[in-house]
Amino acid sequence: MRVILIYPPCFYDRPGDEDHTIMPIGLYYIASYLLENGHKVSLINGHNVSYSKEYFCQLIQEEKPDVVGFSVFNANRVNALKGVKWIKHINRQIITIFGGVAATFMAEDFLTYCKELDYVVCGEGEITLLELVNCLQSKDRNIEQIKGLAFRQKDEVIFTPSRGFISDLDSLPNPAKYFTYNHVLLSRGCPYNCSFCASPRFWQRRCRFHSPAYFVEQLKLLYSKGVNFFYVSDDTFTFKKEYVLEVCERICKEKLPINWFAISRVDALDEEIVKAMRKAGCIQISFGLESGSLKIRNIFNKHIKEEDAVKSFYLCKKYSILPRAYFIYGSPGENEQTIEETLNLIEKIKPINSIFYILHLFPGTKLYDEFRTKNLIKQESLNKNPEDILYFELDPNLTKTDILRFGKKLRNYFYSNLPRYVLDMELSSDKEFYLHHADFLSRLAMTFSHGDFAQNKYLKNQEEVAWELFVRSLKFSITERAFLGLGILAQKRGDYKSSISILQKGLKYFPKSKHLKMCLGVSYLNCGDKKNAKECFKPFVHIDPKAKDYLRECR
Repeated sequence: MRVILIYPPCFYDRPGDEDHTIMPIGLYYIASYLLENGHKVSLINGHNVSYSKEYFCQLIQEEKPDVVGFSVFNANRVNALKGVKWIKHINRQIITIFGGVAATFMAEDFLTYCKELDYVVCGEGEITLLELVNCLQSKDRNIEQIKGLAFRQKDEVIFTPSRGFISDLDSLPNPAKYFTYNHVLLSRGCPYNCSFCASPRFWQRRCRFHSPAYFVEQLKLLYSKGVNFFYVSDDTFTFKKEYVLEVCERICKEKLPINWFAISRVDALDEEIVKAMRKAGCIQISFGLESGSLKIRNIFNKHIKEEDAVKSFYLCKKYSILPRAYFIYGSPGENEQTIEETLNLIEKIKPINSIFYILHLFPGTKLYDEFRTKNLIKQESLNKNPEDILYFELDPNLTKTDILRFGKKLRNYFYSNLPRYVLDMELSSDKEFYLHHADFLSRLAMTFSHGDFAQNKYLKNQEEVAWELFVRSLKFSITERAFLGLGILAQKRGDYKSSISILQKGLKYFPKSKHLKMCLGVSYLNCGDKKNAKECFKPFVHIDPKAKDYLRECR
């Protein structure tokens, strides 16, 4: 059969948050599984197309699908429902299917309120969807025998028995054979039981792993297609230490020149893991700390210790991995005191990046179930809330004004102290990590001079911080990025002579660097030295339109 799998866009735009635009890795696995079993599959990322009825008309006319499936989570469910309605309006013979976390926990709601939706795949999707597609293709449609499925029978929503998890993840086709992407997984599931997260119920607190060999082979295939940066999306990448060390060892043995981000817990990390991950290209680890208040962490079932948090953040900085902290505010019992406790924790761990979220209640989480049981969340909220349900809206002790004040206080404290956290970092004196230190500091400097921190309204003196970081970077090792950054900052100051001196020094180490030469040409041009500027731009006129424009200015 011809199948289209779609990842709908979120209902609201999320400026600055790119994670939500990335196709879920699960869709690549499901598509690969269908392909290897003889079906034709197309993948559509709704964030990259004009998501509209007109687009679906054209898509259906060109692809002529038998089945269209949607990957659904809470924030994109409205657009998923729109897509289903558009499809049935265009061609009622097309079978429509939902899958994903929100679809699993809202299957009855979706099937009740959306008559255009035919099936919901509940839980892990590969085998269930394949069996469903095979069944639809055959004349004998014994749908009730397929495990892990929900559908309507007359006016009743039917759930078939749940399907067990795939025991051997390596038995699944490697999606990198068919697709190019940069979100990867070593494992599925999480053993922890956070009350704000749907993972415990979706994965039943079980954690299954690919072999390190399978995982690194996937990285190799993707690298051969031009991917050199990865998001390792495991809930807790470092949960199985021996696998992490083997993965890192294999990456180093293969000499894969890649960088990657990972997610961990502060109680699932030690110095050996951090060192191995940095050598293998890891440059950022994110940790969910949620709150500095023990009372709130207990409500969240987030049983971590402050001393573990302090140690993990220290180790990451020591070996040049950027530690990022996730915090949640607007929680049950939140008040000025608990916010102060979070500020105290921030001061203790001194993170190099922090993300602050308002508490949302997601279907499938313990918190959501508690409030729905108390009848505080109505079934009709599916239609009334375009995206998420904010906890504070259900709590008479919290107001929108409180939430805005808490968020501003947290962000202001973190960003106003971030320059100090950055400049006070203690990096390892082990020379084996000097190249990593130089890379880390120059990357971080770029974040202050050109990246996210450069435009942050809470931050001050970004360029001064960036200058210091670039200088420190060069003390560990020579990097093109550091010379380029210093050259650009000198230009911004109007000190073109210093810029020329810095860039000329950089070119002694990196004589073929286009970036350094182009930057040098700009400094010459601003000094009125068109002759030398022309020599800088000439080599690149055929590969960079900017070089051609600059060359015209040299006449």
